Amino acid sequence: ASQIQANATDQGAGGQVIVWSDGLTWYSGAIAARGGPNGGPGGFVELSAKGELAVRGTVDLTAPLGPLGTLLLDPQDIRIVPGVLGSDDSQLSSNVPFGQPENQILRTDQGFFTGPPTPVDFTISEGRLELLLSTANLILEAERDIVLENLLDDRLSLRMANGGSVRFTAGRDVRFLDSADVLSTLGAPITIQAGEAISIGRLETQGG
Repeated sequence: ASQIQANATDQGAGGQVIVWSDGLTWYSGAIAARGGPNGGPGGFVELSAKGELAVRGTVDLTAPLGPLGTLLLDPQDIRIVPGVLGSDDSQLSSNVPFGQPENQILRTDQGFFTGPPTPVDFTISEGRLELLLSTANLILEAERDIVLENLLDDRLSLRMANGGSVRFTAGRDVRFLDSADVLSTLGAPITIQAGEAISIGRLETQGG
C-alpha cells in the first residue's frame, strides 16, 4: 500500500496531508504526520470527496511529547452502524473494487459510475471507528446528516489518547436513532454541531 509521511523529525508539529477529489477518493494506504520526537503536536489529515469516499487505510497523528493531531473525514452523509462491520461489508473485501486491499470502509455512490453523483451514505462500523480513534483527534463533517444507528451494546466508546477531542458537524441533522445509546470518551471533550436539528442520547466524557 502507498505511504505518505509528513512527520516532524526533531522538534515541531507534524505536517498537513489532504486527500481530496471532485469524484472518487479511495484511501487504503498509510498516512503519518507525527509530532517531533523532541516535542510538538501531531499534524492534520483530511480525507474527503465530492462524490464517493472510501477509507480503509491507517492514519497516525500521534506525538511523543505533544497532543494528538486531527483527522477530518468529510463526505456527504455519515452513518455509524453497530458492530465491527458496516452495512457495505461486501465492499470491504479484498479486490472490491479490483486491486483494492481488504479492510476498506466505503461510502458507496452508484451515481458516480452512471452519471452525476447521487446522495449516498459513508457507512462506518462502530468497531472500526473506535479503533481509528486511538491515534488522532476526530472530526466527522457531513454535508447533510450524521446518523448513529441503534447500537447493540448501547455505547460508542471513543478511547482518545493524550487528551484528544471528538467533533461531529452536520449541515442538516445529527441523530441517534436510539436515545438510549451513549457516546463516551475517556476524558476527551465532545462537540456536536448541526445546521438544523440535534437528536442524541447521553454523552459521557469521563467513562468508557
